[in-house]
Amino acid sequence: MLLRKETYILMFWVQPHFCSKTTCYKGRSSYRNTFGNQTAYSTAGSKLFGKSGFVNEEPITSKRVSYSYSSSSSGGAGVGSGMGGGAASFDSDFSRLKLNEKEVLSGINNRFANYIEKVRYLEEQNQILEEKIRQAGAKKQVELGPDKLEKLRRLRAQVDEATLAKVRSEIMRDNLRGEASELKWKLDHEGRLRVELDDELGRLRKDVDDATMVRVDLERKIETLREELEYGKKLHEEEIEDLKEQIKNQGTSVEVDGIAPDVAELLRQIRAQYEQMVLKNRDEAEQWYKNKFEDLEDKAKLNLGELEKVQGDINDYRKQVTQLEMELESLRGSNEYLERNLADVEKRYEHEVARYQARAGSLTMELDHASSEMKRHLAEYKRLMSVKLSLEKEIMTYRRLLEGEEKKLSSSESESDSDDERVRTKTTKKVIVKTIETKDGKIVSSSVSEKQFVEGGSDSGSSSSSSSSSDEE
Repeated sequence: MLLRKETYILMFWVQPHFCSKTTCYKGRSSYRNTFGNQTAYSTAGSKLFGKSGFVNEEPITSKRVSYSYSSSSSGGAGVGSGMGGGAASFDSDFSRLKLNEKEVLSGINNRFANYIEKVRYLEEQNQILEEKIRQAGAKKQVELGPDKLEKLRRLRAQVDEATLAKVRSEIMRDNLRGEASELKWKLDHEGRLRVELDDELGRLRKDVDDATMVRVDLERKIETLREELEYGKKLHEEEIEDLKEQIKNQGTSVEVDGIAPDVAELLRQIRAQYEQMVLKNRDEAEQWYKNKFEDLEDKAKLNLGELEKVQGDINDYRKQVTQLEMELESLRGSNEYLERNLADVEKRYEHEVARYQARAGSLTMELDHASSEMKRHLAEYKRLMSVKLSLEKEIMTYRRLLEGEEKKLSSSESESDSDDERVRTKTTKKVIVKTIETKDGKIVSSSVSEKQFVEGGSDSGSSSSSSSSSDEE
């Protein structure tokens, strides 16, 4: 806790002059010795506030401001009554003027001290806010350091790679689905073709069965014809035997000899006809059966080749479908794994982004609050600067008043130069010292002390002091 004691000293004294007929003591105002030329306040202000308009960094430990004025009393022989009356009236006017000056300077001093303390307090608050802003920016940079930025870049790269792999997997999946649908269509087409070939094969088998039945029927007919031929042959032999018996019994050899050759020839002719019919029917049946069987064999071979080809294609398609299904399952597993990883990465990234956004929001709020505080302090500073300018105007006004009083005193001195009487003058100087103690930017106590000094005679001094405490800024 800083305890600072400040003492503001402003010294004003005016030495009047009293002249006799022979000698003249001419007093000189100490206003210019104290304040210098008219630019003294602006120079002091520039030293106090610096070029930027803010309070300098160097602490002001002590300032003595002394309100001093001089009153003179004169004595000695040879002073006229007119001169004494003029001095008395001048002393009363000068006393009233000094009292007014004391009150005005006291008020100005208090206002100026409060103004300086307020400016210093606002400057400290401004520095604190700037430090908070720097710390907030440094903290943000620390939170988003190179390690986390590198990790965030790696995660983003992994997310991009996972997204690219996902897109590639989806493209491969779509291609495999297209190929699978095409292979499925081909499989259905080949299945329909196989069904048609099976139907054709069934029809051909039916034709083969029909041809077999016809062949069996023809064989049975041939067998029947053979049996009929054997039966007719046997019957003719029996008839021939009967005829031979009849001829033998009748005893006419001529008739028998004439009839026998005709019967034999007839039998031979009948036999030849039947044999020709049987051979012709057999040849026709065999030829038809052979042609039909050859056609069926050719069709069966052709259908069997096509069936084997279709079965080979079906086996190849089945192998391709199995391989594609295995690849599809593998890609599905990889896709699910990548989707899980992508979901985890997105979840972690969302958490990180949410945390960073919350932190950025809090920092933004802090920055907005600091900006609002800075704006408020800047407005307060501008207001205090306007107060400072008004105070400087008042000080300039007071300075012009003092310069006017000096001119009046100079004119009164020039009027009394005709007196030649030596007058011994005794001048009394009165110094008022005001001490202000501040603590953490607040005025703790203030004290006022007065000291008197006598010139032209024996030195005597007296002092009085008064103190007061206040908690105002």
